[in-house]
Amino acid sequence: MENIGKGDESPTEESEYDKNWWVTEAMRRYGGSFVKELGKLCRHADRQNTAKLKATFPEYWGKYSALVDKAKRAVAEEEREIK
Repeated sequence: MENIGKGDESPTEESEYDKNWWVTEAMRRYGGSFVKELGKLCRHADRQNTAKLKATFPEYWGKYSALVDKAKRAVAEEEREIK
């Protein structure tokens, strides 16, 4: 996992960093060319720049937040296939 706003979160709940990572994973998997690149860009952004990107593109953030569970299932399936 790259930068995407990494911080000090409680290990017992999904951190903001993890939430952001999964949204960017959904962007990279299911987005068009622009959204895929936005997902890549977010992966390299620090916390401040991640917040700027989320504020600038809230419609994409919302749309791909809704696809996080689908992305998690896809990653889990890929990991099962590897084993």
